[in-house]
Amino acid sequence: MKATLPPPSAKDIETLVGFRIGDTQCAVPIALVREILKEGHLTELPTSDASILGVSDVRGEVLLVLDPLKLLGLTRHQDPGKRKRWLVLRVDGRTVAWVVDGVTDVFSASRGESHEQSAVPIFNEWLSWVARREKELVFVLEMRSISRMVQRARTSLPPGGDF
Repeated sequence: MKATLPPPSAKDIETLVGFRIGDTQCAVPIALVREILKEGHLTELPTSDASILGVSDVRGEVLLVLDPLKLLGLTRHQDPGKRKRWLVLRVDGRTVAWVVDGVTDVFSASRGESHEQSAVPIFNEWLSWVARREKELVFVLEMRSISRMVQRARTSLPPGGDF
């Protein structure tokens, strides 16, 4: 006899924005996403942190532009010249842009149907849970860890560079 699980409650279901970083499918809660932009003009900064790509003026607001591939320690096996998107996020009351390899969709997933993060120990630092989207698995990023990564990157900014 096969045991059946009760259906997930509404509080277990989260709306997520899916995106690609390198060859990895990821997502963040939609509440953190301010907007999605085409790749824009970037001004490089003198910094020792490779995850900081520079800053950009987006409608009068100067945004710190970060490479999550380098922040998360992932690799890219596809053509790096492909068109990119900026995922503009609110992290700890500040707005930052992440350069991602593509935004896939907005979808809902249930934590109750998720995979244990311990099944993917290499990602435990920044992984909140693993969601199912159709037939693929999507890494839902842990926002406290992302906040710590952004703060670490900010510490390498030159004096007065409070973006």
